[in-house]
Formats: sequence, structure tokens, C-alpha cells
Amino acid sequence: YDPDTNTWTRLASLHLGRSHHASEVINGKLYVFGGIVPNGVEVYSPLSNSWARVADLHCVLDECAAVVL
Repeated sequence: YDPDTNTWTRLASLHLGRSHHASEVINGKLYVFGGIVPNGVEVYSPLSNSWARVADLHCVLDECAAVVL
């Protein structure tokens, strides 16, 4: 969403839909992880407008939270 022009722009979609996940921005990229299905980590790059699978998680994380320190 661009508040200056009051318009929405469609960007790349995650590889699979998620619910009950967490997300955080680190070094200008959006990391999305956990959730009921799937239970892995994906990262969005605004420069390439694309998602990449980063890793699988060793345990199920749903309804989790994220904080960058």
C-alpha cells in the first residue's frame, strides 16, 4: 500500500498459504516462518519481488511471535 497515492500494488505471493505464523523484517527482507501449514521459513526480497524457501523448522510453530533484537 502506498499512502501517498492511496493505491495498492500486488506483489509476489508466498509459495503456500499460511495461518498462525510470525514475520519479521531483517536487513530489508521479510521473513515469514511457522504456522499451521507449512512449517518452514520463507524470505521475501523487495528488490526482486520474489520469495525463496530458506529452511525447514525442527518443530511446529503456530501462533508464535517474532522480535528482532
